[in-house]
Amino acid sequence: MSERNYVLLIQKLDAFIRRYYLNQMVRGGLYTLAIVLSAYLLFSILEFYFYFPPAMRKVLFYGWLLTAGAGLFVWVIQPLLHFMRLGRIIDYATASRIIGDHFANVEDKLLNILQLRSQSAEAKDKSLIEASIDQKISAIQLVPFREAIDIRKNKKYLPFALPPVAILLFLLFAAPNILIDSNYRLIRNNRYFEKEAPFRFRINNEVLEVPQYDDFELSVDVGGNVIPAAVSIVTATGTYSMEVNGPGAFTYTFKKIPAD
Repeated sequence: MSERNYVLLIQKLDAFIRRYYLNQMVRGGLYTLAIVLSAYLLFSILEFYFYFPPAMRKVLFYGWLLTAGAGLFVWVIQPLLHFMRLGRIIDYATASRIIGDHFANVEDKLLNILQLRSQSAEAKDKSLIEASIDQKISAIQLVPFREAIDIRKNKKYLPFALPPVAILLFLLFAAPNILIDSNYRLIRNNRYFEKEAPFRFRINNEVLEVPQYDDFELSVDVGGNVIPAAVSIVTATGTYSMEVNGPGAFTYTFKKIPAD
């Protein structure tokens, strides 16, 4: 009877240890999500607006990779390996102390059971030791060890993890170019990128050819976030200001265009 009781106790301790590492995985996953995703969003938004030079983009890109890799390994992969009983995990004595922090008087009984079990291996007469082990196991048999680890307490970390997720989803649907453009430049951190002008030109003329020595009026519309107050055109003979015909509308007349 003593052996069966002891095996059941060890199974409960093993289940507790797995739950201990499961709790670490959940908490670590929230840590990783909050920190890595926040860093990703911060670096992406900064790059989108400031067009950092290649050296700075290298720091941001590889710094983020290092942070993401380290966080994932320490907070998620290691607990996962320990959950699968790979690597160095906490022993039964340590598990007993953690359980004892939650349930009064359990730690001493668990440690005493483990000590008696170790002594019984060398004892010639095991009956008294086994009887003592049985008695102590019976005293804590109904104690739910798993409740010493409350995974639900990790909800307190959700306020740190959910906002970055919400911001990411918002950007993906509302302004995906912020992520697409900045990520393109961050990944290609060896190249120099010129910051785009906040406006674009559209030529209204359908035909850009005229007979020799005729006048030609070039019509241009300007659109974008910023509309320039003046526009100049550069030709082989110099730089000339275009005439303003309205908000974002400009024209310039080439006089008596010669042959090419």
